[in-house]
Amino acid sequence: MVGGHRTSAGIGHESKPTPTETPIVTEPIKPVPEFVTPERAGAPAVQSTSLFRALNFELYAKPNTFVMVAGVVAFSSCLGYVAYINYTKDPNAPKTYNVIDDRGKFQKMQRTSRWE
Repeated sequence: MVGGHRTSAGIGHESKPTPTETPIVTEPIKPVPEFVTPERAGAPAVQSTSLFRALNFELYAKPNTFVMVAGVVAFSSCLGYVAYINYTKDPNAPKTYNVIDDRGKFQKMQRTSRWE
C-alpha cells in the first residue's frame, strides 16, 4: 500500500479502496489501574471520598440475603399492623375523646359543639 491507497501491478495508477477494504480504526487500550481487581469491579473501583462511601454504603457492601428478608418481613409487618388498626378502628372515634374521671379510670365522652 502506498499513501493509504492500493496500486495495481502493471497499470501504475492508484485506485480508491472499496467499502470492504476501509481500514478499521481502533483506539489504544487504556491500562487498567492497579487498584481495580476482579473482586473490586464497579463502584468500589472508582476513587471516591470517605463521605461518598459513608453515604452510599450499599454500593460497597455485599448483599446479605438474611438482612434483606428480615427487612422485608419487618416492613410488611408494619404495613399490616397499620392496615389492621385502620380496619378495626371505632367508626365513632372522631366524635369521642378520652377523659380520666375522679377515680382514675378512662371514660369516653361524646364531643359536643361549642356553638350549640
